[in-house]
Amino acid sequence: MKLAFATLFFIQFIMTMEMGSVFPIAPVLADLFGIDASRIIMINVGFAFFGLAAPAFGMMADRIGTRKVITGGLGFLALGMGITAFAQSALHFLVGRAVIGAGFFSLSGLIAGYIGDLVPYEKRGRAISFVRLAFAIAILWSPVYASYMVMHVGIKGLYLQYMLGAVIALLLSMRLPKPDHHEELGGIQWEEIKEIPKVPAAKLFLLLQFVFAIPAIFVYGYLSIYLNELGASQSVIGWVYLIAGLGSASGVLLAIWKSDRWGKVRFTKIAFLMMGISILFVPRVSIVGGSALLFFFAIGMDGGWPVFQALASEVMKERRATFMTLMFLLVSLSNVLMYLIAPWVYETIGFLGISWIGCITGLICFGLLTLIQRKYSEKF
Repeated sequence: MKLAFATLFFIQFIMTMEMGSVFPIAPVLADLFGIDASRIIMINVGFAFFGLAAPAFGMMADRIGTRKVITGGLGFLALGMGITAFAQSALHFLVGRAVIGAGFFSLSGLIAGYIGDLVPYEKRGRAISFVRLAFAIAILWSPVYASYMVMHVGIKGLYLQYMLGAVIALLLSMRLPKPDHHEELGGIQWEEIKEIPKVPAAKLFLLLQFVFAIPAIFVYGYLSIYLNELGASQSVIGWVYLIAGLGSASGVLLAIWKSDRWGKVRFTKIAFLMMGISILFVPRVSIVGGSALLFFFAIGMDGGWPVFQALASEVMKERRATFMTLMFLLVSLSNVLMYLIAPWVYETIGFLGISWIGCITGLICFGLLTLIQRKYSEKF
């Protein structure tokens, strides 16, 4: 069991280091590829689009076992990082990150489903939060690390390092244990996938997941551009993201410590409120004050995320891997749509408007989870 969690921790760390590097270095990428800074976020469309294939990985996991498909997802991750390392244009970079996206979104759902097979529900919030701690550490470290590396070894050197990490994670994944109580259920029909959203509880969770994914794209996607417009240097931008990363780490540690004690639903509702309220005031204060508020935004976002995944893992127990990857399809779909409209949104309403988007989505998430709590309290 210790080997399994150490491996999952490392997988989560590597994939998040790459993801967490892109937004902080957006101004550098804009200069490198000659793209307007407000539109550089479009370079991530491929990353999110290929995440739409995540349910195929979930179906395969239910058929042949999650361990094998995790290894396959890491293969996509390593391949995409290798392609990105040698990017000579924005299109080349987009293609590489598209392949990374296929691995990232499938692995995100598969890890949650695999932990659901290993750990009973009563302890699952803490278990998923432990692996999510790797996410928080990577989010904490990646902005400063990526900002430093692109100035000294460039995009190629940065992504070759990430590819090496993904290859190591792939080798480790081959040693993952098989869950004692997991049954490989055989083939699954696409018609059965279509039936999952018709289950009322599943439908609400999928909707909540879609909304929950929205604020991170806008806030983290345009924070570096906003700070750059304020005259902040790349170093200062890296440090602001570092403070947000500290909030992520604090949120995950809080989830490990308190989520199972307070109750998963109660903890997640508090996280949604913290996320929504704190982001509203970021553009209304100084960079220092905004950094402090981002700290609390990140506590809500990344403290609530793993506990919400623990709740979701109980919705479709018999098809857990498929449902959890379907959840991440909604993350991917949300990301694709937000990436497409984000440049127009930012050019129209700026970061002040984005703060309102973050606030409103946080309150919607709170309302949806309250509805779920009232209608399906017996499940959680």
